[in-house]
Amino acid sequence: MTINNMPPTNIDPSDLWAQITALPRAHRVIESPLMLNGNPVPIAMVVLTQEESQLCTVEAERFTRKMLKDGGLPKSDEMSEGYRNLYETRAAAEILYKACKKSTDLTKSFFPSVSEIAKRLTTDQIGVLMQQYILVQQEVGPIISKMTPEEFDAWVEKLATGGSAHFLGLLTSAAQNQFILSMACRLHSLQTGK
Repeated sequence: MTINNMPPTNIDPSDLWAQITALPRAHRVIESPLMLNGNPVPIAMVVLTQEESQLCTVEAERFTRKMLKDGGLPKSDEMSEGYRNLYETRAAAEILYKACKKSTDLTKSFFPSVSEIAKRLTTDQIGVLMQQYILVQQEVGPIISKMTPEEFDAWVEKLATGGSAHFLGLLTSAAQNQFILSMACRLHSLQTGK
């Protein structure tokens, strides 16, 4: 089945943002490292929004500070491997709680809580799930990589006529660079006739 990445023709370019944000969340169903009856359990991984990522950071920081309160928090000029390790492992659990959804219902979290992830999963299982999240984020994030030249040209035209750069906000910085470089190459070839 071919995916159509052409901009919609029935939506006014100025209303495109409202329509794009109404679409289902970018996600991919993965075979997790978790096993049930000898089979990998499917998990739907959604790409987190910036706000969700920020909340993960806040919660991981709050948890780490609480855990180290009695032992003393490191001063700003002190390096603490323990603080960094505790923060990073909690941040991973926070991200997975928000990103992992039931494969049959993207509105429901796969895990019952962040603390259950920390209590029940091994460090290796969390590491594999985080690696899967990073791959899903890279695969479904930069949508430009899946565009045909015709689709790319249609989006350039839509951006030009709509006078809005909202489309660029859907791209990662790497995909934005790819989009800009591709437009620059096409402009250069038009100018030089090559």
